Amino acid sequence: MRLQPTHCQSRFAARAVNHERIKIATADIKNVQRSRGAPPVILKMIYQLDELMTIEDIIPDESAILELRGQQAAEVLVELAAGLARRSGLDEAPLLERLRAREALGSTAIGRGLALPHTKADVRRTYGVLGVARAGVDFEAPDGVPVRVLLALVSPSDPSEHLRALACVSRSFADPGMVEQLIACADTSAMLALLRGELRC
Repeated sequence: MRLQPTHCQSRFAARAVNHERIKIATADIKNVQRSRGAPPVILKMIYQLDELMTIEDIIPDESAILELRGQQAAEVLVELAAGLARRSGLDEAPLLERLRAREALGSTAIGRGLALPHTKADVRRTYGVLGVARAGVDFEAPDGVPVRVLLALVSPSDPSEHLRALACVSRSFADPGMVEQLIACADTSAMLALLRGELRC
């Protein structure tokens, strides 16, 4: 009789495979950048991708997941700023102003119902909150689709840290169906498990 892998074994095996794929992809990027004579600062940032940031670093527990009540982009930013302030210990008002200033430069919606509001501040590491707007919010997305999932970030001024955070988010949302799967989750516990690759909703 063949034993089935335990939940923990499956989880860590999947994570090991993902990390190996990312290492290979990062090595390919390095080789391309070297061949093109990339500036040293760019090479330094790429090499630091080896220090993988995981979604657990950004969204460590259910307290970092919000069921948003706002129906407008401005209202949603207020809720996200409050969540980031609680997590990072920063003052809410300056955080909100920075998020607004970033949106004024251009919407952080990237399409398929996802937006990544972000800013930088005097913090030692990246903090994030995941906001779910089940009814959808007009965030001026490039594809015109209402945003239903927003992952807000506040990162240190170090550009490599910010790059690592965005790379982590990109990996976590590589599946085109991730937004719909998050919306289908019954509660924040299921959302957290989905982000960690422990289940599919």
